[in-house]
Amino acid sequence: MSALLALRDRAADQLREVLAGFDVATHLGRFDERELAEFLARAPAVRVAALALEDGRPLAAPSVVTYAARLGVYIVTRDGSGRMSRDAAALAAVESVAILFQRRAVRPPSAQNLYSEALREKGRALWAVDVRLPLTLEEPEALLPALRELWVGLAPEVGAAHR
Repeated sequence: MSALLALRDRAADQLREVLAGFDVATHLGRFDERELAEFLARAPAVRVAALALEDGRPLAAPSVVTYAARLGVYIVTRDGSGRMSRDAAALAAVESVAILFQRRAVRPPSAQNLYSEALREKGRALWAVDVRLPLTLEEPEALLPALRELWVGLAPEVGAAHR
């Protein structure tokens, strides 16, 4: 399994525990209009997406690199789905996400309120939380000999016949 996929899935599992009343699932990335309409209809809900690998830094060997894996955590709430207003529920969820990931994050999570007139009319609140977690990727040992053979065994085409 991909390490990035495992990280995203693990984050979703942890969010299910912390945000028990929310429909938590993974998502492929940012939302198009159709996906956003479906997501808003599921409120209260959370979607977790892997968005980027950033700031790669080689460790002891060039075959081991640590990245900041950027996850987007999207939160939607609605009025009438619990004891809190959509605003209070969204703010509580944003704080819970920040607290969950702040100790492990490459830098503290940041959040943005995506509220708009269209969301007001639908009785929804929408937030995006940006979480950057460390992810170390290592070339599998079985791959290294094949890579060495590929490069060492490559005979460049040089000489007059190849000009």
